[in-house]
Amino acid sequence: MIGQPSKNWVFGLEFGLFGPPSDSEYAPESIDNFQVQNVECSDLQDYNKHKPKPVHHKKSVLLRREIFLHGYFALDAGTNDGSEQWGYVEVRPKAHLFWWLYKSPNRVEDPSKPWPILLWLQGGPGASGVGLGNFLEIGPLDGHLKPRNYTWLKKADLLFVDSPVGTGFSYMEDESLVVKTDEDAATDLTTLLKMIFNGNENLQKSPLYIFAESYGGKFAVTLGLSALKAIQAGQLKLQLGGVALGNSWISPEDIVFSWAPLLKDLSRMNNNGLNISNSLALNIKQQIAEGKYENATSTWEELENVIAEYSNNVVILNFSARKSIHSTGFAKSN
Repeated sequence: MIGQPSKNWVFGLEFGLFGPPSDSEYAPESIDNFQVQNVECSDLQDYNKHKPKPVHHKKSVLLRREIFLHGYFALDAGTNDGSEQWGYVEVRPKAHLFWWLYKSPNRVEDPSKPWPILLWLQGGPGASGVGLGNFLEIGPLDGHLKPRNYTWLKKADLLFVDSPVGTGFSYMEDESLVVKTDEDAATDLTTLLKMIFNGNENLQKSPLYIFAESYGGKFAVTLGLSALKAIQAGQLKLQLGGVALGNSWISPEDIVFSWAPLLKDLSRMNNNGLNISNSLALNIKQQIAEGKYENATSTWEELENVIAEYSNNVVILNFSARKSIHSTGFAKSN
């Protein structure tokens, strides 16, 4: 959802990787979020007559939810060897966040160089960190449940959270409990960290680094501030190592103006594509200024279609690759 940084946003489930896990399996090489007809247009008005219709495919990881529904407040479960733990924290009455902690097999207990814990926050808002960040990006297993050679678990313990409530396996018993601001989401996450860290001296020895991508960048910054205040107030017992942002969706009106000029400079887009993209970016900027965030989001989706059509289907997060575009960049590239 496009909106002002750290201001109100409307929670909702969107197509593809913007929503929680919903289907029986995920096939990374088969995701084609948009089928695009190659129609050459000279300007925005001409494009609107011929713009392609997106075809959405909802594919993601399915975890059996019922095996995790053991507790009410902060009861957790885990593997026999202690390498994994998971559970729910009731962050507010009838509002439950799901978390999953992996302990690295390479973990070294060295007081002079504490082993780090990495908290991963997904974007969306409403994308599942447990499903996407874990299985599709940095966790020990991939979408086919096969070992991932480049997992970040080799360098740190990994903590995945489905946030905000209503995302992935996190849930609320009353729909009115859905959060409506980034600050509210940060408050819930801070409550979760208190429950996980305050009673665990081993975890308290490790610095926590908050990593995020896309809209998760807003979550990471607001959580960092919220956690720091709780630490200073003596309410949260952990070492905050830092905050890291990757391709963060923190200033949409600036980001949308950067795509087409870069592709044009790289000879991946012609002047027609550049002009149409810039026109749509101007529309997005105006819609944001007027507070028409849903309209801005729709126009942004149109812009991504244009980028795909006029760049020979560039992968949105990797301009050196080519495939049918997907709004979060998860697509097999050539």
